[in-house]
Amino acid sequence: MIAAELERDPSATGQEGAARCRAALPDPEAKAAAWAALFDSDDLSTTSSPPPPRASGSPNRPRS
Repeated sequence: MIAAELERDPSATGQEGAARCRAALPDPEAKAAAWAALFDSDDLSTTSSPPPPRASGSPNRPRS
């Protein structure tokens, strides 16, 4: 089931969610693998996510 969801959402967010789900399984090996995926690797970087929206204008200047 986790693999099916990950196939539908292979983004970094989906991969992080899958790792969290695996960590919740009652299996020490699954928990260790999830920990490694989340914290010991850069494979889940945010480079596959779109950049945040850019603000327009100065935040200290009122809009006219």
